[in-house]
Amino acid sequence: MKSRDRKTPKKPIFDPKFLAALGLAAASPLLLGVYGWNHAVTQNAVGEGLANLDAAVIGDVSQKSLGFTKTITDSTSILNEAIKNTVRQEAVSATQLAVADKRAKQIEVAALEAQLISNDMIDVQLDYGAKTGQGHNVCQVLSENKQLDAAFTTATNQAKTKVTQLDNGPGQLVQSQEEALRARDEVHAKFCSAEEKAAGRCDVVSQVAGADSNANVLLVSSKPGTVVSQAKAAVRQNILGKPDLAIPTSVGQTVTGQAYLSQLNRKTALSAFPAYSLAYLDSMSTVRPDLKTKEGIEQSPNDVLFNTVTRYYGGADADEWQKSMIAQQPRGMLVELAKMEGLGAWMDHQEFLANQRLEGNIAAMTLTTALPMEDALDRQKQALIKRNIKGNY
Repeated sequence: MKSRDRKTPKKPIFDPKFLAALGLAAASPLLLGVYGWNHAVTQNAVGEGLANLDAAVIGDVSQKSLGFTKTITDSTSILNEAIKNTVRQEAVSATQLAVADKRAKQIEVAALEAQLISNDMIDVQLDYGAKTGQGHNVCQVLSENKQLDAAFTTATNQAKTKVTQLDNGPGQLVQSQEEALRARDEVHAKFCSAEEKAAGRCDVVSQVAGADSNANVLLVSSKPGTVVSQAKAAVRQNILGKPDLAIPTSVGQTVTGQAYLSQLNRKTALSAFPAYSLAYLDSMSTVRPDLKTKEGIEQSPNDVLFNTVTRYYGGADADEWQKSMIAQQPRGMLVELAKMEGLGAWMDHQEFLANQRLEGNIAAMTLTTALPMEDALDRQKQALIKRNIKGNY
């Protein structure tokens, strides 16, 4: 066995690098104790180091524990707040959904109500509107129908007045037949024809030549005071014949005067129907300011009747009427049918009145044909009376 040289120093038991890693210096009491240094010193150093290490470990553990606790607390608080917010949002969301659903239903109800109101308005428009619904142009037609009825009523009243405006009207008497005939000639000059001018009866050919003897003029619409209106009066006057002469009261009390007045009354009665019928035709063709079209044009009762009929047949209004019938509701078509039936009934009434006047005229004509026979019977009666008187003496 090789002996160790005492002069060679001993190698340390612990590598200084290892000791440095443990945080111990080579000259620490522990090492010194190992190499034979003071044991008490070494023990104190080790105890102090362990105490420090223990304090460091405990502090580190406490710090870590507090940090974990804080982290858990914070996380728990965050989670709680998140849960609360989530719950709150869920509650709010449910409320919002309920409110939104309520509003949606309200909007739906409002829309439905608006639709119902709109449908009601459409129904009202279709039933009562001026263009569609209960007939064609309801208000205008009603006004025109009232105007038509008023036109015929007024024409009847005016005809009574026109009868008495002639010098030879029923019941009219003149003081001088010569003056009456002279006044007729002055009016007749306004209707001079080419033949009458050639015969020297008048000087200027009229634009309405021969109108005073043309019955067609009674059907022509004209305003009062015009030449055509004067021609109408002349036609009626010429048809009725010569004017009747008025006699003094003293003459009327004689037998001859009584016979004259009796014949005059009979002539007046027989001419009453034709005189009134002629005056009525004149009145029906007289243009009046109270009878106007929707454009404001004055018209006669004949024009009003013509426009009323052409509302349904042939006129410009008939086209509009036919178009409106396509869009009519059943109720409106029934109303329009009722108006047409009403117009037909009204026309039937007017025809009935015309037939009554016609019957009166026919009766008057029949009686006038019997007048010559009556005159012959009177002559025979007078002859018989004379014979009887001579036979008694």
